[in-house]
Amino acid sequence: MTTSSTSSSEHCTPELVIVGPDSIVAALPYIIGFTPHDSLVVMWMRAGCVRLTMRLDLPPIGASPLGWIEAVMEHRGTHDEVIVCIVPSNDEGARTPNGNLRAHDLIDGLLLRLQAQSCPIRDCLLIVGDRWWSFLCAEPECCPPDGTEVDPRVVDEVAARFALAGVARLPSRQSVLAICAPDVVVQATHRPLVRQARRALAARLRSAVEPSGALEAWRDESIGSIRHWLLESWSPTPQDSHEPAQIMVALCDVRVRDTVLWEVAKSRHHDAHRAFDRAAEVLRAAPRGVIAPIGTVTALLAWLIGDGVRATAALDRVSADDPDYSLAELLRGSLAAGLPPSGWLEMMSRLDRDACRRGAAAPPR
Repeated sequence: MTTSSTSSSEHCTPELVIVGPDSIVAALPYIIGFTPHDSLVVMWMRAGCVRLTMRLDLPPIGASPLGWIEAVMEHRGTHDEVIVCIVPSNDEGARTPNGNLRAHDLIDGLLLRLQAQSCPIRDCLLIVGDRWWSFLCAEPECCPPDGTEVDPRVVDEVAARFALAGVARLPSRQSVLAICAPDVVVQATHRPLVRQARRALAARLRSAVEPSGALEAWRDESIGSIRHWLLESWSPTPQDSHEPAQIMVALCDVRVRDTVLWEVAKSRHHDAHRAFDRAAEVLRAAPRGVIAPIGTVTALLAWLIGDGVRATAALDRVSADDPDYSLAELLRGSLAAGLPPSGWLEMMSRLDRDACRRGAAAPPR
């Protein structure tokens, strides 16, 4: 069973997502990040906002839907409303030979579980291309047997709203995952640069009259450099080819990493999508041994823009490199629980920069 989860950012997903079936269909690819196929999509809501979106592969024909139902219900939590969508892989027809909507057994079981837990169901749709059918309505005047075509004006309005929010969609899940996938050619280029950066730091500390002071100076320089790279106007040039390797090495220092994360939490004027893109570019180039810190930072930045698919992809890179990297596992748990990133932002706001800089905050490794 393949699954991916997308948690929303601290602000509400554009309101058209919850206005009606047309807007749900139009918004779905933007919420997930790609156009789903052969998918069960569940959008958990709290206080009128989409807080967690789950995508699971549909069960094979004839398979028991129980495992899929249990996987969905694990995320019930404190969410107070839900939208459920079935998206077949093709448009061969929305109905089975006996007249039921496809995946009716799965939906029947899931709706019973949701009702048993007193979870209101905002909508439950089957979506094929630009048409939808409702599992909750059998009235032909409202929901015709041939489905209802999505209003193109709603499609345009939803696309405009997400474009203004800086949210794009990609053609497939593989395209989304590729954003955090390793680039083996670039990795090979940066492997010796990482070794060079580590040797340069070691030589600097060895030659220093006061090594501890030299280490603190290096940390301050690294934090300033990474902050500038991540949050301010900066674009790489050929002579900056060493910069990603230095960033990878610097983020391996917990005090550097946590102070950078504090800077991210406190910044209110940076371009969050651009920050994610920059971090993902370095993650693709990172060789083994330095993936975990930049991967965790990349995942956190994806979480902050409400993109749990990319966040999970980055965390999978971390797990492959260092399965015991505890900050990544803490973040993975937050994503799985559908927690909004505002909770992390609030936690960081209660710390001061000096606490992170000195390691006094004692966050996870």
